Amino acid sequence: MFVSCRQTVEMLKQNIIAPFRFRRSVDRFVFSFTYRRVGECLGQVQQLHRASSLPPVEQAGMVAAINYSRQSRLSFDTCWLENIGEKIVLETVGNRVTPLVLNPGRVLLTSERLYFQPYNNVEMEPVTKVRLASITGLHCRRFLLRPQGLEIEYSADKGGRRHIYLSLGKQG
Repeated sequence: MFVSCRQTVEMLKQNIIAPFRFRRSVDRFVFSFTYRRVGECLGQVQQLHRASSLPPVEQAGMVAAINYSRQSRLSFDTCWLENIGEKIVLETVGNRVTPLVLNPGRVLLTSERLYFQPYNNVEMEPVTKVRLASITGLHCRRFLLRPQGLEIEYSADKGGRRHIYLSLGKQG
């Protein structure tokens, strides 16, 4: 599938955190699908193309609606569970918050672990897994001035301490 556009936004060029750069030039991108057929994705691409022709305010609303619709249809992939005997306690939509990045995904709490599966492949690991027994601290945080954030400190498997900051409230 070929996509041609008149403006592109460069972000994380060479994986360096820097301000976004807007380039106004005609570019052509080629997408090849490995695990899906083009026809399965074409409907969503057409919706996004229609949204790009709208005024900015309406465009943001339509993209948010398309995104919400897609995310609400997805569920956590249980193939990533470490133990088949784990009982699912809670599954919800959440965001992993890191400096300059808000990464949406699914949060799954089981009887043994907390999992975060992002909707995209920006993270280093496809699923973040935290053993409940390794959690050393829980801190309620505010996110966008609302008390909907949770910072979890835990001991890493290879030693050392790590943390994950999740936003669990509804956005908007």
